[in-house]
Amino acid sequence: MMRKFAFAILAAALAVPAMAASDTSTETPKPEKPKKEKKICKHVATTESRMGTTICKTADEWAGSVEQDRDKIDTVSRPQ
Repeated sequence: MMRKFAFAILAAALAVPAMAASDTSTETPKPEKPKKEKKICKHVATTESRMGTTICKTADEWAGSVEQDRDKIDTVSRPQ
């Protein structure tokens, strides 16, 4: 009788991890976090201070601001 009881406990102990492993395989995988774009920081001199400021933007943001600056210069420098 004691052997049957010990065998039943041993079988139950071995079955619990197997059931837990099967539960995790049915879960949906967690979605990956979106990767953050690397920021590029540039030191910009200003007329208000000797120290200037540091501006950090992504590469796309820097490209967009350069385009805007070119457009502003073109509109100001055009003869009217």
